[in-house]
Amino acid sequence: MMEDSKKITAGINYILVARYLERIADHSCNIGERVVYMVTGERMDPAERKKELTNDLIAPVKTRDQEEPEEHGSNWHELSEK
Repeated sequence: MMEDSKKITAGINYILVARYLERIADHSCNIGERVVYMVTGERMDPAERKKELTNDLIAPVKTRDQEEPEEHGSNWHELSEK
């Protein structure tokens, strides 16, 4: 084990970096929720956010008869007009 001590140290550092990145992502989500609340006045439900994220990750299946789905995103102008 002593001959692999450098690998153990590097592995621990990688685990810590992954943990810190996850915390950064959590804080980013919280900031985003607060911005949505400040702009729209509506609170986001965390369960709904996970559901939307899951739906966004699953690509819709397109058949030959279907047209391209329209994008349902919003930009800053649409949010500020509400």
